[in-house]
Amino acid sequence: MTTATTTGVGAVTIKIDDQKKKTYVPDEVTPDSNNNIVMTLESEGSKQWVFKDPPITINNPADFSWSPADGGGTVLTVTDTNADKSRVPQHNYTVHVKNNAGEEMDIDPKIVDR
Repeated sequence: MTTATTTGVGAVTIKIDDQKKKTYVPDEVTPDSNNNIVMTLESEGSKQWVFKDPPITINNPADFSWSPADGGGTVLTVTDTNADKSRVPQHNYTVHVKNNAGEEMDIDPKIVDR
């Protein structure tokens, strides 16, 4: 049984449990009309996950910028200028997170250019 890929605009929620199982809601995200994507971490369990510093590594990073959107380390805003859409319609990137138990993990939700 296959499940359909969900798509969204401007925001993705990354849920991580105590066993490091992660889910993305939606599976694929497209930047909003201002070229922004807001990534929000949700911890499911006793371990509290936050973005590391630096929080993200992006292949072809010239068209991207990022900034923390909150003081708690659970919201990150990524801006994609879409300048390379004709050459690179989908970007590979890695989000870096850690938890209060000292564990670290790299994750990779999918960004698709508008």
